[in-house]
Amino acid sequence: MFRPEPRYTSPVDLTILRAACWQEETVDIRYVDGEGVISERTILPLSLFYTDTCVTALSWCCLREDFRMFRTDRMSEIRPNGLSFRPRRVPLLRDYLSQLQMRRRVQGNGSG
Repeated sequence: MFRPEPRYTSPVDLTILRAACWQEETVDIRYVDGEGVISERTILPLSLFYTDTCVTALSWCCLREDFRMFRTDRMSEIRPNGLSFRPRRVPLLRDYLSQLQMRRRVQGNGSG
């Protein structure tokens, strides 16, 4: 009988992150970047997306004051902190999409 291997591995409970997205609550994470540097972040999780290799959280990073992508397989800890960012989620998502469109326009104009 064929049994596929688990597709995603994450050291943190993704239900906490999913709930934080839907309930518009900030979370504190411990994150290890691609170079092995550990940082503590407070994030506003906006959305989770799945690729063939990992789950990533599109978030507003309070430390960097900008949008960041955090791979959940690089999170070593996630803690709800009880702070709400309601009703900022939808406006933040709109801002993110506007930034993406602007980058595409700039890249499109620079390739001619």
